[in-house]
Amino acid sequence: MHDLTQTLNTIPADELVKLRCFVGMTMEEAAEAMGMATRTAEGLWTYARAWLRREIHRVAQAGPAPSRGDRKLAAGRIQPRDFLRTL
Repeated sequence: MHDLTQTLNTIPADELVKLRCFVGMTMEEAAEAMGMATRTAEGLWTYARAWLRREIHRVAQAGPAPSRGDRKLAAGRIQPRDFLRTL
């Protein structure tokens, strides 16, 4: 997971993901906080979910990773689809 959070800072939707996942804002609240329309935020959210899905699969295919969360994902104890359902 550490690799994912570091790489998250490189995508355009990083602030939206942080507001939604870590702060717990709704889409409307996050869009307002970022000064954009809700529809724009929804488009960024779709992009971010696709990016997260791709990165999770990449980490899972890479084998054991340095962080505990990545090792669980790579070992199959956390399924990517289960993580994505929480988003």
